[in-house]
Amino acid sequence: MKAGRAVSHVVLIAGAVVMLLPFVWMLSTSVKPADQLFTVPPTWLPRPIQWDNYVKAMGAGSFGRYAMNSLMLVTPRPASKSISPSTASERLLIMAWKP
Repeated sequence: MKAGRAVSHVVLIAGAVVMLLPFVWMLSTSVKPADQLFTVPPTWLPRPIQWDNYVKAMGAGSFGRYAMNSLMLVTPRPASKSISPSTASERLLIMAWKP
C-alpha cells in the first residue's frame, strides 16, 4: 500500500471515529443512572447499566400513538412516489407516439 493511501485511510478512520462518538455518547447516556449524567470527568461506561430507563421512556407518554402517527405520515409518501412516476411516464409515452 502506498504511503498516500495509508494516510488517507488513517484520516478516514479518524473521521469515522469522530462521527461515531456522539452516537456512542448518546447510547451511553441513555443507560446511565441520573447521578452519573453530569459527572466530571464524564464516564463512558455507566455502572450499573439501567435498562429501566427505556421502559420509563416508553411509559412516560403514549409511545404507541406517537409511533403510529409517524407511520401514518411517512408511509404514504414513498408509496405515492412509486406510483406517480409510472402513471406519468405511461401518459407521456402515449402522447409522444401520437401522430
